[in-house]
Amino acid sequence: MIDENWVKFTQTGSINDYLKYKENENYLKAEENANNYQGTCNKGTEYRGE
Repeated sequence: MIDENWVKFTQTGSINDYLKYKENENYLKAEENANNYQGTCNKGTEYRGE
């Protein structure tokens, strides 16, 4: 998958375009981590230690 922000950066060489690319890359990684590492604990309130 080609990132449009990366292509724009390689064409312009602009620091701002690179920062946009990195910001988007970090967002995608965080989103992926949130989906992959949800854990196995029960987040509900059924068990209250009673």
